[in-house]
This record gives sequence, C-alpha cells and structure tokens, in this order.
Amino acid sequence: MASFRYIALIWSEENEAQNHCAHALSRQLQASRSRSWSVGLSRSGLTVFHTGSRYPGPVKCYLLPNDAGLILGTLFLRDDPRSAEAAAARAFTCDAAQGAHILSSRGRWLIHSSWGRYVALFHDPTGQTFRVLRDPSGTLPCLITTFEGLLVVFSHPEDLILLGALKPAINWPYIRAHATHPQLNGRQTAIHGVSEICAGECLSWSGKQMSRELFWSPAGFVRSGLQTEAPSQCVGEIHSTLKSCVHSWAAGHDSILHRLSGGLDSSVVLSCLRSAPNHPTLTAINCFSDDPIGDERVYARAAAMHARCPLVELRMEAELDLQRILTLERSARPGHYFTGLQTAPHESQLARQLQATAIFGGGWGDQLFYRTRNDSAAADYIADHGWSLEWLTTARDAAELSRTTVWRVLGRLLRNRLLHRPWDPFPKHSHTDTFVRPDVDASSCDAEVLLHPWFEDSAGLPFGKLWHILLLSAPADFRRPVAEDDDPEPIEPLRSQPLMELCLGIPTYVLTRGAGDRLLVRTAFERELPPLVLKRLSKGFVDQGFQSVVRHNVRFVRELMLEGGLVKEKILDRPKLERALSDGFLHGGPPQAELFAHICTEAWLRVWQAT
Repeated sequence: MASFRYIALIWSEENEAQNHCAHALSRQLQASRSRSWSVGLSRSGLTVFHTGSRYPGPVKCYLLPNDAGLILGTLFLRDDPRSAEAAAARAFTCDAAQGAHILSSRGRWLIHSSWGRYVALFHDPTGQTFRVLRDPSGTLPCLITTFEGLLVVFSHPEDLILLGALKPAINWPYIRAHATHPQLNGRQTAIHGVSEICAGECLSWSGKQMSRELFWSPAGFVRSGLQTEAPSQCVGEIHSTLKSCVHSWAAGHDSILHRLSGGLDSSVVLSCLRSAPNHPTLTAINCFSDDPIGDERVYARAAAMHARCPLVELRMEAELDLQRILTLERSARPGHYFTGLQTAPHESQLARQLQATAIFGGGWGDQLFYRTRNDSAAADYIADHGWSLEWLTTARDAAELSRTTVWRVLGRLLRNRLLHRPWDPFPKHSHTDTFVRPDVDASSCDAEVLLHPWFEDSAGLPFGKLWHILLLSAPADFRRPVAEDDDPEPIEPLRSQPLMELCLGIPTYVLTRGAGDRLLVRTAFERELPPLVLKRLSKGFVDQGFQSVVRHNVRFVRELMLEGGLVKEKILDRPKLERALSDGFLHGGPPQAELFAHICTEAWLRVWQAT
C-alpha cells in the first residue's frame, strides 16, 4: 500500500507552452514505474495526482462540486467540537452544501467551520484565480515551486526530481540560519526555488502573479481568548476539547498502535483513546535506552495498566549503524533522524502485525501547553493587569519554572520595560557554548528565512505569547524520513486546531500557574491517570542514548562532520568538532543536543549533494 504523496500542476490554459508542459508532465506521472499515481482531479488549468489516499486512514480525497477543486486530507466539522456525540457523526463529507460554502468563501469556511489536516486546491468562483489553502496545524506537507511557467504544489521533493521538474541546489543562507536557530520555521526551505505554504496560509495564483494571505493567525485567539482566567473553566475546556480531538482522530480506526513514553502527554492521549466511542483495539509501545534518564518504562507500565492496554517494550539499540542516515529520502529541510532510525522500523513491523491503521503519539504537548523555562509569563501578567500583589505569585511561579530567582525575573522585566526592548526571537549565544562559528549571525539573515508569517500580525502581543506562538510554529513531520510505503500514517492528536486555539487563548501566567509542569492538564485528567504519572515532574531524555550511538559510529561521524559542508562553508568550528569527537567523546564543550542536530543537517546535505 503506497504512502500518501501528491503533485498538483496549475497553469494557464491560454498559454500554449504551459499547456504542452502540463500535459507532458501528466503523461510522465501516469507512466511512472516508481509510483502508482492516481488522478484526483483533471480540469482546465489544474491536475492533481496522489498516492495512498485511503479509508480507513488519515488522508482522503474530497472532490468539490463541478470539479472546481479538491481537498486532500482528513477533516471534521466544527458544529460543536466538544460535543459528547460520537466523533464519526462530525465527519466532514464535502457534500454539495459544504462544497458551495467552501467555494463562495474562497476557502475561509474550511478555517471557521471545520478542522483537521488538509491541503485544499480549488478554482476561484470568478474563474480567474487558483487558490491553495493549508490548514492551521500544518501537518500535511505543502511545498511549491515553478517549472516552465507552471505552479507545482507537492509533498515530497524526491518526486519532482524523478520527474525532472526540480534541479536541486542548496540554499546556504537558510542552512546558516538553521544552524543557529533550528526551531525557527519560515516560508523558505533549504532548497533553492522551493518554498512552503505555511500553516493557515492561502496562496492565490492567476498565472501572472502570486500572492499569499493568512486565513488563520494565532494573534486573533490570543487577543480574544477565553474571556476568563479562572483555572476551573480552563481545566474543563482542556479536558473536553482534548478528548473530543482524540476521539475524532480515532474514528474509523479499528486497531491503533500508540507511542507511550510514560510522560504526561502520551498518557493523556492513551486515556482518551481508551474512551473513544468506536472502541478501537489499542496496543502501546514504549521505546527505552540503556541510560536511566532515557528509561521511562516504570511510568509507561503504570499508564498502560491503568488504561488496561497491552504494552510492548522496545530497547533502542546503541549498536545502530549510523551510515543508514545517508539513505534517507530527500526532504525540503533538515530534520532530526536519530529516534526514527532507532525505532521506526520496529514500530512499523509491530503495526503491520497488529493490522493497525494508525500510529498515535503524544508529541507537541510541550509546545501546546507552554512547557518552557522562559520567565515571560511574569511580564505577560503586568501587560494584562499592571503591578499588583498577585504579580508576586506569578513571578514566583515563573522563577521556579525557569530555575532562577524572583529578583532576576524582576530585574529582567524592569530592564526590558525601561529600555523599551522589543521581543527578540534570536537570542544570542555565548561563542563558548556552541559549535557555530562566531561570525555566523542568524539575525542578519532575511526575516522571511527564519520567522513564520504568523508574526506578521503579532504587534502588541505580550512577550510570553510571542514565545508560545514561536513554539507552535515549529515544523511538523507528517512521515518520518525512514518510513516505508506500507506504514500506517502517524497521528499526533495534540496538534489539532481546536486545541491550538484554546491554548492560545489562555494567558501564559495561567498555563504556568502554581509553578506546576502543565498543571492545568494534570488537573483536567487527574481522575483518568495513575498517581505515578500525575505526580511525575521529571522528563525523560534520550540524549545519552544518542551519545552511545555516536560513540559506536564515531569514525563515520568524524569523517562526516570534519570533511562536511558545514565546515567547508565556515558555519561550524572545526577545532571544536575535533575536540568533541575525540576518543573520550564530548567532554565538556557545547551541548550534546546541538551536535546531534548538526550531524542530522550534515547527513541531509550529503544526501542532497549526492543527487
């Protein structure tokens, strides 16, 4: 069974050369031996090919009335996203009435009346413009390029290379920016000529000009909010919304494999799956390393037992052959590959044995619920309420979470206010604690390379919410680069639009109240989780496990890094890398996590440079 991919060709029928090119590319795709492409839609000026759209499954193909366009993905209606009714009753069908609303609103109806993960491609009612809309979660890939005058919208660069419609060239300014701030995610990608339609963004193309517009922006939900700061109401909203989202994603799946780390978020998702109205068969899998910090089995066992769910435990092997990292499929940006290389093949094999049609997880909870050491919540309180005795409580919470003192929080806040310092998404690093050379300055790059367009509408927002939006703008991986074609598609239900809108509307000082790690979520699900998980405030890390993998492959890693593009382009400091990759491996110096990220980026470069 093929994995989900798509290619859409958009052109002007009045242009004979574009017509000829579009038909030639269509013939190539239909004759392809590497993939079995299906024609989702073929009409004047728009042809959409896809593979792997199926039901049950997270990706479907919805045709709009009169072949005006189509939607690829999975959608749910928003009549009442917290309704107690069966999730399947809220399924989106794209009937005639829904299709008419979508077209007449130029796609905005999808944003306000539905949610899910999707890419919509359709013709404007005026007949002059094509539009491409990506949902606010951004969990389906949506890349664009131009070829011989055509606009090509696609999911995987590999497919365009095989088609001859993409000539790869590395975007080195992007790579420099990524090396300093890998968490930032703008429209540009690491490949010249390839950009991204960002989450919540609509692209319009008339054949002569192209424009972009945000149909969904976090700022609006920050400004409108819940209109209450009462923790009890926030707790109730989180419980009902989160459970409804998980139930919606579970609908249609008879068998589900769930990644259960033993942490709060994955345990909450498991508890919601257990109460799903369609009663899917559940199996949990826990991946652990030999390092005690990376071994969370005691918590996973407690959560699985509480949910009456069988648990499979998988040891992540330090003896992994890291040269496999050079066989990954080419993607538009570097990613993080260590965990996928260690766990994905085993998860996929187990999913096939169980006939599971989806692999769920609890990812993205830290970003959603604002789990951060940033102390900006104290500044947010003053921005909303001014100085008061209650601020001292908020400052104490912020200090405890950021592992500092109230006096440091107060000092930083006063300096920022007195000096009128703007919010800076590019924190400066000491040159002693990074592998990046001191002359590489990400802040000098074009902001479009780095920042998500969500920040275009962020004027006046408090600093804490700006950090919250930055966390939420992190790129989403729809499929792991090591995934096989017949793997079930992964589903991360915490990355759902209703949950994003809810948490954006809750002030940061409420999300962090009590200095508790996601205290609102713990309170919301205190009756549905075992005490061991509820009381746990530590978090498992796999960095030690990654270090064992690098040590086992240190000869390969030294060759990869010391002779690689990041050193040749004078982005990384070669002497620091040599010291870090010496016989003892990583004695002091910059953080291990940074080195692992650079190894992944260098592997990504090596794969593309071999093209």
